[in-house]
Amino acid sequence: MTIPAQIKNFHFPFQIQQTTGAKVNFKDDAPTSDDERVVRISGTHESAQQAEVQVRKIIAEQPPIITDTITVPDKCIGRIIG
Repeated sequence: MTIPAQIKNFHFPFQIQQTTGAKVNFKDDAPTSDDERVVRISGTHESAQQAEVQVRKIIAEQPPIITDTITVPDKCIGRIIG
């Protein structure tokens, strides 16, 4: 399964493993887009299903990332950056 790349909580696989008994890890060598990562879940059918439900819950609870573009005059850049 793939998850959004902005999920930075690297402790969640350990927590899910502890509660479900399934093994959860990131597959960094899998081809994905820049905004996704692959999560590999393995275990019994029941434990893997529980782990997937928990991963999907974490994804659903993430706040949206908002990107905004503002045009600024060149003479003001120094005030903004520094």
